[in-house]
Amino acid sequence: THGLEQAKTYANSQRLNIHFVFASNGHQFVEFDRFTGQTRGPLPMAEFPTPLELQARYEAGMGFALDAPEARPLLTPYPGGEFRRRYYQDAAIRAVMEKIAQCRQRQEPARALLALATGSGKTFIAVNLLKRLADAGQMTRALFICDRDELRTQALGALYAVFGSDAAQATAANPEKNARVVVATYQTLGVEGDGDDASYLTR
Repeated sequence: THGLEQAKTYANSQRLNIHFVFASNGHQFVEFDRFTGQTRGPLPMAEFPTPLELQARYEAGMGFALDAPEARPLLTPYPGGEFRRRYYQDAAIRAVMEKIAQCRQRQEPARALLALATGSGKTFIAVNLLKRLADAGQMTRALFICDRDELRTQALGALYAVFGSDAAQATAANPEKNARVVVATYQTLGVEGDGDDASYLTR
């Protein structure tokens, strides 16, 4: 139980996006379920939940089944293999896809917000998130918008490496309607100020 409290602290930081917390001495285990807030144990290792039991509890807690169409991006593999991302990047991507699946299940607008520090790989997260949504057949078009030319160049290179000619640089004058992923700065869209016309974002 001493180890469980430490593990709960890690889980509460949200950098891992995990829902079940376990601690064990090799003979017994204790468990904390973040969905219910309940602690269980100590119990013998023979009673450790199976992957299918955990999946059923996860699905009940999230409100959707993993074999539902809404959850398809969660099971879509990363391009280039599983080893390329950092643990918190994976957690961020999974959290967004879970939120999107929940919104679609409830027939609500699918919205999520990630706040990450400088150097944490926001472009990498965006590229992999979009790629997994695209591979799952759930992305129509995407707009990657930033506030500096350097970020636009970096994003365009990263997106082009994954989407090829389906990624393009857009401006208000040239919206690149044939591209699936468009990259732009606020300035090139003419929406850098609060009073500017933001109709491009809806058109």
